Amino acid sequence: MKAAQVCDYEGYWYAVLGCVSATDIVNELEHVDATGLDEWLFTAELESWAIGGAVGPLPEAWAEFHTMALEELTAAVERESGAEGGK
Repeated sequence: MKAAQVCDYEGYWYAVLGCVSATDIVNELEHVDATGLDEWLFTAELESWAIGGAVGPLPEAWAEFHTMALEELTAAVERESGAEGGK
């Protein structure tokens, strides 16, 4: 699926983040906070957009999808931080 063809959140997630869960992603990132996640996600979007062969600005819908994905990733960080604290 090309990034330019993404029109729903599930397609966005697959195009930008692949077939992995939010927990899998945050486990791969070390010492990440909300600001770091936001920047990392934006970079992933830009790379996905370019790899998909798209030219021009990101689709407007991706702003909403970015917020939704960031919320999922932040929740995963909080879950993982809580899990580590309980060990």
